[in-house]
Amino acid sequence: MRRYLAARSKPRGTTLIELMVSMAIVGLLMIEIWGMMHYGARYVKRSNETLELQISTLKALSWMSRELAESSPISVRNETDGTYPTKGLVFGVPRDENGNLIPDSTGHLQWRALVSYYIDDTPGQRPRLMRAVEAYPTGGAAPINPIPPGKGANHFRVDPSIVNRRVVAVGVTDLIITPSGDSLRVEMTAENESKDTAIDSMTVLDLRN
Repeated sequence: MRRYLAARSKPRGTTLIELMVSMAIVGLLMIEIWGMMHYGARYVKRSNETLELQISTLKALSWMSRELAESSPISVRNETDGTYPTKGLVFGVPRDENGNLIPDSTGHLQWRALVSYYIDDTPGQRPRLMRAVEAYPTGGAAPINPIPPGKGANHFRVDPSIVNRRVVAVGVTDLIITPSGDSLRVEMTAENESKDTAIDSMTVLDLRN
């Protein structure tokens, strides 16, 4: 009986060169994967920061819009041209310092408060948009005009007697108000903490009173 034996080749060992090539390929793949993951993480982080800035500035513009819309063109002091110690604006409103409507005996609303929105750029902290309110007891049925001397944005920023003060939006670095007839163009710039992402927002407000 004939027997046929199948020939089997001996297993061949991996050479040093093949091993080095394989390691190089794996290394390149790892570098590529790390780069993609790093870029993806940065992209997600920047996208989240941009979204947070957009939400923050839109909230600030919405808040300002509601209050400014109740004011009058003759009752607004604009200090956003860069020549004042604090960049901001001050305006009268037909409410008291707590936001309440105060009608007189004839039903006319009393202008009993001054409101200020200003940039607080104190060193050592992120810039922010602040809102402060001060009572104006001598106000009457007519818009407050002019805004009294010494009641500019810097007064609302530094006067310790003003306790009705709060942060509106963190990261706001610039505020520009441009009057046009009975309207105000409000432009706002905000940056993230690392200052590598910035957004600009704008709205136009019609002052009703």
